[in-house]
Amino acid sequence: MKVILSVISLCFYCSFLAAADPKGSPPEENVNSKKHASDYITLGYTEYNKGNHAKAFEWFMKAAEQGDATAQDNIGLMYYVGEGVLQDYKQAFKWFMKAAEQGDAEAQYNLGVMYKDGTGVLQDYKQALKWNTKAAEQGDAGAQNNLGVMHALGQGVLKDTVTAYSWANIAAANGFSSKLRELLTKQMTPEQIAEGQKLSREMVKANPKLLGN
Repeated sequence: MKVILSVISLCFYCSFLAAADPKGSPPEENVNSKKHASDYITLGYTEYNKGNHAKAFEWFMKAAEQGDATAQDNIGLMYYVGEGVLQDYKQAFKWFMKAAEQGDAEAQYNLGVMYKDGTGVLQDYKQALKWNTKAAEQGDAGAQNNLGVMHALGQGVLKDTVTAYSWANIAAANGFSSKLRELLTKQMTPEQIAEGQKLSREMVKANPKLLGN
């Protein structure tokens, strides 16, 4: 689930919050025995969906400490929103970074948001652009839309409406809101729109993963 803060602002990715438990719940007996990270994550989702956020945090942390990127991202999200644990942006940033450095697209997206907003870290548009780009290149529609915003506003990059349109166009193709694309269209000439659409096609041809989600 994506919580969209604004059409032209960055938004925060929290897809794990409403996740189903696809594997069922492992028995909780012998909880001190050695488990794999996937077992801890399953227990975490089960407890989260019951509303037991503090217990979910404990299970996710066990997986995160084993180096699981999904769990690390979940821990970051829970610190960010203050669910199951006291809200702590510094800790959120720490755990997002651990997951992002392993290539987790959602964590990369979240880091981009924190750098853009200056939440838990000094505001840095260059870093925001870097991490949103990494996520966008893996097909993350929210990050692609964010790149559209940043190119449109000249945040961390030279202002470029055509490139902004191309990212918004790809994000919309991936199911993200088309509002940014529509907003940009009103500011562009027909020639610029055609150029943006051509650039979108070229970008996808060069990296088919852009249409990943």
